[in-house]
Amino acid sequence: MTEKSGLKSQITMADSIIEKVAAFYGISNSDIRGKCRKKDLVKARWIAMYFIRTKTDFTLKTIGDMFGRDHTTVIHALETIKDIMSLRYETDLKEDLIRVKNIF
Repeated sequence: MTEKSGLKSQITMADSIIEKVAAFYGISNSDIRGKCRKKDLVKARWIAMYFIRTKTDFTLKTIGDMFGRDHTTVIHALETIKDIMSLRYETDLKEDLIRVKNIF
């Protein structure tokens, strides 16, 4: 696989992740990429960032750019998801993460 086709497949993967997470939450792709900071949109955005980071080789900056955000926002999202996944008890976000993961 050439570098160009590898990048194209990763972009396709990232777009697919965003679409699937948006569909899971019943929101639009533009909402998940938008500036709104409502709790449900932020949660969906964090989950999309997390899966893009784990399923592609994109840098934090590249992921942030996909959402119109800074790389530090992506770092915060990833740390939050990591902390929640390490909890011994269930949370709504942890349950959503597991359910979304099963979509892929």
